[in-house]
Amino acid sequence: VYSFKKCQLRYHLNKLGQVTVKERGLSQEHKLFDHLLKYYFEELQQGNVLDFQQMKKKLSNMLYHKSNYNLLDPDKKKTRRREVKLIEYLRTFMEYESTITQKVVGVDVSFSMPFSQTFILEGSIPLVRVVDGKAEMVVFKITKNSLDTVYAETDFSLTAYAMAFQIMFKRAPDVIKIYHLPTKSVYKTKRESRHFKRVKNFMKEMERTIKEGSYYTSESFL
Repeated sequence: VYSFKKCQLRYHLNKLGQVTVKERGLSQEHKLFDHLLKYYFEELQQGNVLDFQQMKKKLSNMLYHKSNYNLLDPDKKKTRRREVKLIEYLRTFMEYESTITQKVVGVDVSFSMPFSQTFILEGSIPLVRVVDGKAEMVVFKITKNSLDTVYAETDFSLTAYAMAFQIMFKRAPDVIKIYHLPTKSVYKTKRESRHFKRVKNFMKEMERTIKEGSYYTSESFL
């Protein structure tokens, strides 16, 4: 979806194999940290409350003993600096966690939303929990770029998550929280029918474009 939003023609040519475009995805650091938090919340869902030292040990094990993240550098000092940075993110995360009492409803909750019989949007909601009687949909970020209220109010993924949440739980989340750990910032937002309408219109336009083969290009691709 993000590739299509950036440039329809590049998306099309990339699918055909006529150009090779490496789309920006989550960094390996972000993938490792996402999996670390998934482990924490799955344990919490089972009634096991892990402390900072336990999580720090888990982080080091994932970094040094699981090769699928490709984060080890021949220069051991670089690897250590990376570890220190991730530990600081973890410390910030654990500080947030220490301030709330929560019930974990779902972790990495998969969804599949059909917009037609053949056009389906799939993904997963990172975390669904209840805090102080309110249903929260939660995302944790460790991206270098700082976030802002514009991102919180307009991000496509957050809207898609909220749509999926409403379908699965027959209600909208009371609040959407985005934690940006590098800046220790927390953004709170909501999604309403007007947001959902934009996603539906976009997905309808995307399906029409693909069927008709009428792809537009962005100036940056030219």
